Amino acid sequence: MRARKVVAALSFLVAASCSDAAGPNISDVPGYSIASVRVFPTSATIFVPDTVRASDRITFAAIALGKNGAVLSSVAFVWSSSDPSIAVVDSSGMVTPVMPGTVEISASAHKTGKATLVILPATAGVEVSPALDSIFVDEPIVASRDTLQLTPAATDVFGEALTGVAFTWQSSAPAAATVDASGLVRAAGLGTVSIVVSANGRSATSSIRVVPVVASVAVTSPAPQVLALDTVQLAAVARDYGDAPMTRTFTWVSSNPAVATVSATGRVVFLSAGQATFTARTAFRTAAVTITALERRLLALDAGEDFTCGFAALGRGYCWGLSTDGRTAATPDSSCFDGPDQCILPPKRMNRPELSFTTISAGGDFGCGIATDSHLYCWGSDAEGQIGNGFDGAGEVPSLATVKSERFTTVSAGSHHACALNLDGRAYCWGSDSRGQLGDSLVINSTTPIPVADSTRLFRAISAGDSHTCGVTTTGAAYCWGEGVSGQLGNGVADSSDVPLLVSGGFSFIAISAGQSHTCAIDTTGNMYCWGDNSMGQLGTGVPGALQLTPILVAGPGGFTSLSAGANHTCAIASGQVKCWGRSEFGQVGDGAGHDHIVASPIVVAGLQATAISAGASHSCAISTAGEAWCWGSNRWGALGNEFQAAVRAVPQLVARPR
Repeated sequence: MRARKVVAALSFLVAASCSDAAGPNISDVPGYSIASVRVFPTSATIFVPDTVRASDRITFAAIALGKNGAVLSSVAFVWSSSDPSIAVVDSSGMVTPVMPGTVEISASAHKTGKATLVILPATAGVEVSPALDSIFVDEPIVASRDTLQLTPAATDVFGEALTGVAFTWQSSAPAAATVDASGLVRAAGLGTVSIVVSANGRSATSSIRVVPVVASVAVTSPAPQVLALDTVQLAAVARDYGDAPMTRTFTWVSSNPAVATVSATGRVVFLSAGQATFTARTAFRTAAVTITALERRLLALDAGEDFTCGFAALGRGYCWGLSTDGRTAATPDSSCFDGPDQCILPPKRMNRPELSFTTISAGGDFGCGIATDSHLYCWGSDAEGQIGNGFDGAGEVPSLATVKSERFTTVSAGSHHACALNLDGRAYCWGSDSRGQLGDSLVINSTTPIPVADSTRLFRAISAGDSHTCGVTTTGAAYCWGEGVSGQLGNGVADSSDVPLLVSGGFSFIAISAGQSHTCAIDTTGNMYCWGDNSMGQLGTGVPGALQLTPILVAGPGGFTSLSAGANHTCAIASGQVKCWGRSEFGQVGDGAGHDHIVASPIVVAGLQATAISAGASHSCAISTAGEAWCWGSNRWGALGNEFQAAVRAVPQLVARPR
């Protein structure tokens, strides 16, 4: 108990209130006539806790004064409290508080004296330290480790610290944190909790956050899209509250294990096409990345001379077949059966895997493609400048062609030269110009793409053959240039030209393809016309034989939508059906007959509906309406892509899935 007593000396007493209605009547006793009663102290304050203790008491004293002002002795007093619910007083003047409040304590002996007693709570204020803090937890939370000690303090009304005060503690959210009788807070889960400390009716609150030791996690992937069977390494980074990276171990989870699995190190293996989200977790923080796996299949292909190239989803380039001079743009992985040459059997990813192609063309001993940024790349033999990079290296690594700031939309690789159309539709050619096939009027090989003569002429299609080139302008007119001794320029004369010449007949064409010594084109009505060498029936007129110096209608019904002229054969698509004709030395016509023979009229390649077609030197390929790649003809160097070689296949063979 803390008491404050105000006691005045008896010689300086202050008159207390009196009453004649109480106390014994001793006025008739000589010398003892009571004039007044005084109580000491006249006022007092005591401080008590919530639960009043036996020691929380104060004793008042009383004196009686006679009429002559003298202190009377042997006077018996009667003590009383004005409010026993606040304080009670016994016969000796000892007051026991019951609850905080103000009460008058009276002593009576004929007269009555009074004193005022103020009862206040012992604790006027409670504080807790820290008032705001955080517990940083790892995963899992460990009760013996993830703690915070709170310190309480109590003060009286004068702001002085109290000792020996009993405190009680309470947590507003035990699921986040608990608190024991000593004020030790233990984390239980993430969240914010109020810890309340109380004493003698007063309380204070500490706000505690239970947060992960890691502030944030980020996950990155090399690409948002991949192909089925790809393997991808994900990266996760944890950062502290100062945004500095932290060294952490993560757990990884795949949302769709049927599509892709993820290892403890974040390495993802895509098992099939589909979408999966990969989540990295550490110290209760998570981050995720979603990746879509596309089907691993070829979307486009082009048959060259004993090799084939194409691209799959995401523009991913693949080649297979004879790898001499690096024409497959990938390191060979198989020995060819016939001689010292190296081969690639199933389709293999090109070198420069970062390139994404929109079009690819396979020529005689080299190939070219246009990337998504419209840059032109070529690979393979550069003996006559056909790589287009100024003789700055060739081989199995695609090289950027040197064409200043030009960008291109389409490219066609011939035997030893190539041509492309820029964004405006202007034609450029490079490589061998032995027969004027570059069309620049100079008949000089070029190691970089150069404009075709009359740069004002705009093309929408272009095709490089063996030693000649043809194109279709934006108006539908066909022009050809280069070697023309077999009539392949279609201008009515069996002669060569080093500048573009208009194809006779006034046709309006939508597609054109130059072969070894013949050319074919489709007009706006779906009819196909061919011209040039017909010795192997490659013009499809029904009768092999004499040269055709101007376009002649291909036999049979029309309805053609795409075409491709090979060395001595031609293939096309009509109403979804694949049709081929010409020489079938290695089964490239696809009629099922394996021996060398001539097919002079278009025949249907059985069982194959297609959306794209390509005729090479001695094999043919197509993309079926089901999205599958098929090839047929010579497989001496694995050009059919079916993991075999040294065999003739006169019917379509399914190309192996790209690696």
